Amino acid sequence: MTHSEMDMKLFILSVFLVFARGQGELKVSLFPGFPPHRLYVADEVTLRCKDGSTVLKKDVKWYKDGVQLSDNIKDGTLEIAVVTASDAGSYTCMGNAMSSPVEIKVQDMVPLASLSVLNRAKAVLGKGGAVLMELYVEEGLKDWWCRYTEGEGEKWLPLLPDQWTNSNRSVVIHADVGQEGGRIFWCMNTKASPKEQRPRSNAVKLTATEKMVMLQISQRPAWSGESVSLSCDVWGGAHVDHAVFYKDGREIKKGFEDTYDISNVAKPSEGGYTCKASYSKDAAEQNNMPSDQQILRVIDGPPKAQLDCNSLLCKCQECSGSDSYRWHHIPHGQTQTVVLEESNFTISSKGDGKYTCSVKFKGLGQSRHSNECILKAISPGDGPNLTVVVVVVLFIVGLLFLLLGLYKCKRNMDQKSERQKKMEEGADGGYEEVGTEKKGAGTTGDEYELLKLSTEDKDKAQYDTLQGQGKGQGEGGYEALKVGQAGGDVYHTLKEQGQGEGGYEALKTAQAEVYHTLKEGQDEGKGEYQALKTGEGESAVYHTLKDQAQGQAEGKGEYEALKSTQAQVYHTLGQKQESGHAEGQKAKE
Repeated sequence: MTHSEMDMKLFILSVFLVFARGQGELKVSLFPGFPPHRLYVADEVTLRCKDGSTVLKKDVKWYKDGVQLSDNIKDGTLEIAVVTASDAGSYTCMGNAMSSPVEIKVQDMVPLASLSVLNRAKAVLGKGGAVLMELYVEEGLKDWWCRYTEGEGEKWLPLLPDQWTNSNRSVVIHADVGQEGGRIFWCMNTKASPKEQRPRSNAVKLTATEKMVMLQISQRPAWSGESVSLSCDVWGGAHVDHAVFYKDGREIKKGFEDTYDISNVAKPSEGGYTCKASYSKDAAEQNNMPSDQQILRVIDGPPKAQLDCNSLLCKCQECSGSDSYRWHHIPHGQTQTVVLEESNFTISSKGDGKYTCSVKFKGLGQSRHSNECILKAISPGDGPNLTVVVVVVLFIVGLLFLLLGLYKCKRNMDQKSERQKKMEEGADGGYEEVGTEKKGAGTTGDEYELLKLSTEDKDKAQYDTLQGQGKGQGEGGYEALKVGQAGGDVYHTLKEQGQGEGGYEALKTAQAEVYHTLKEGQDEGKGEYQALKTGEGESAVYHTLKDQAQGQAEGKGEYEALKSTQAQVYHTLGQKQESGHAEGQKAKE
């Protein structure tokens, strides 16, 4: 055998070995490269059949637990848009040969490590757009890296220790969407073993679009029974004047609102959603500009914990195999979540802020977070807001003053009305007569009776008397008493000259009481003088004194005094004489 023949045989052998080795190494790989034993419900994953580093795209068959699959196969790959517990099993692919099997395990829970978009940023972005994400790992970030898809491959994103926060449990990363289709971001512990069970976070998908209008879905996939919100946004934040929402090409809502909410979402809500928006940008109006279609899928999801907001008791009826609890706390005025050290079903530290809980499953994952409870802890030094207290007190005091003023106003009006009524009754002659008291024995007709002033009122008033002097018949005159020192009181006297000597006794008053006296002379030197007496109350009514001269042949005389209240005094004097004597005279106020 020549040397050339030997070289040819070695070449043919090497080619055969390479071909045989390639055929024998057909394998199933996951994209993104999640650990096959750490798939979680709601993951989006694609299974590839690879020959070495080459992905087979033609003439590929897929099997699960030995049963050939026909659905969801595209370009030689098996696409699982939303992973559920039913997707667990043994997968193989066959090209020119059968691959080795890969066991996929699906955890019906949520990963312990969480990756979330900050500042309520959107998941659908214009090409080249970016968002901030936060990774939280309870056990710490040591040996953790993040990855993102780029085309058909993946790239690593290191987490720099100088950027770690929250006791080395949290880090913020900058995530851009790229130029084609979008990217899926996720993180993993790169040193844990075995490789198939390495802890990892949930995945976040960012979608790129070339269009100005973008349809956003708050949660994908959606958990059955939860609420989902769709919004029709415009790149750059332009205001939407009018929006129309479509599901599978059918219009479902239109109007001035740029959102569409689905409460208690269920399987019938699944489908492809789009929207059209009319808006103004750069002084130009854009009408009915369409968005890309976004797919909404609904699954039952992992079990959800329930939190009693009164007792802060965490429970989960559907959780089996749980070994501890996790408490999430956002202190008042902050946005960062703090995981508490306590692991019981209830907690003792109850500071103010927002609380949620979840049930942990032996280090593999956790239940969905519970409902949120908001607590306000009041320390012994805390109290009601001083400004609020002052405002409330001032309001109450002002209201009381207002009510008091209204009451006084009404009372004054009632009193005024009563006085007016009494005045009207007096003008009509409705005066009530009171009896007079005659002087005792020894009182002469020419004497004038003096009104007595109480000791309490002596310092408040001064009383004057007026004596009548005889004049010719038919003449008459009026003389006013001087006002006493008590301010505001005016006293009037009336003097009339009759056929004989006569005089009128002075009026005497003290503030709210008015006294009147009347003296009338008669021809024969006989006369009777009587004084009106006031009642004891403020509203006492002063009654008429009627005096009829006895033995007078020509006629009768009648004198009447109006009633008075506190500051008002009314006097009237009427006199009728048949022989042409002077007509009635009016008392001056």
